[in-house]
Amino acid sequence: MFCTASIVTLCFISLDRYCSVVTPYHYSKRMSRRRWVQVAFTNV
Repeated sequence: MFCTASIVTLCFISLDRYCSVVTPYHYSKRMSRRRWVQVAFTNV
């Protein structure tokens, strides 16, 4: 169970980094602090 949670967390982190590299100017609009907190607690 913990292994699956770890893999899912790594997938979300990689997706987040991909979006920030591909569209750096739109990233701050798309990924606000509120949304980041929601994603972080969804993965836990």
